[in-house]
Amino acid sequence: MPNRMTLRRTLVMYYLAAACLPLMLAGITFVQVFSRNLEKEIREKNFLVAKTMTGEVNRFLVDYRTILEYAADRMTREPGLGPFPNERLEWMVHRYNLFESVRVLSRESRIQTLAPFRMDLTGMDMSGHPFIRQAISSVQPAWSDVYLSSRTGEPAISLAIPFAGGVVVGDMNLTVLQEIIEKVRIGSGGYAAVTDAMGAMIAHPERAHVIQRMNAKNLDPVRQGLEGQEGTFRYRIQDQERIGSVARVPETGWLMVVVQTKK
Repeated sequence: MPNRMTLRRTLVMYYLAAACLPLMLAGITFVQVFSRNLEKEIREKNFLVAKTMTGEVNRFLVDYRTILEYAADRMTREPGLGPFPNERLEWMVHRYNLFESVRVLSRESRIQTLAPFRMDLTGMDMSGHPFIRQAISSVQPAWSDVYLSSRTGEPAISLAIPFAGGVVVGDMNLTVLQEIIEKVRIGSGGYAAVTDAMGAMIAHPERAHVIQRMNAKNLDPVRQGLEGQEGTFRYRIQDQERIGSVARVPETGWLMVVVQTKK
């Protein structure tokens, strides 16, 4: 009798297991599919954030290029910006507060006038700057590399716009980049950053990375971006798995990087 009960119990357990197995397999499959879909959604949203922020940065750069192009056009049609060139340049600097200075150069790349005005700088030869030579030779706007401003200690960039009588040069501080990345909240431990076209940090939540010009070219998303790839990539740093999305700023070749800790 006990043997019969044991056999019956064994058969019941077997049939229960057989009945539950498909459900268990279906559950495992569901979890795997759900996890893959969830990760895909996170990657896509992360990249969308990077592209959206890239667009905002690019619009800022194009807007300021357009302002200088307008000034260069005025110089072509009205040499010297009219009878009061310094006053007009001073108005530009005060009206658009991201300009640190605006200079008008001669065909020989010497400063004719500038705002804020400094007598000691008039006549200075600026032909040694590669971006100015590029603007003159290509007859196209040319951006400088990012540098730390001697006036503010913050990242800055210069833009040269050629015209018939010389070149208009604007120096712009890049504090707006910091404002853009700080507007975005990206999960727990996530952040956005901007690198220049060589991988050096020009905006980052850790300000020391910017001031020290930390180069992130070996970080996988940045490396991929420098190689011309956009998208979302997995990588590890400090024994922590992360996903990083990278998108390129068309105007300058900078990279917008959006990072999340992978949980």
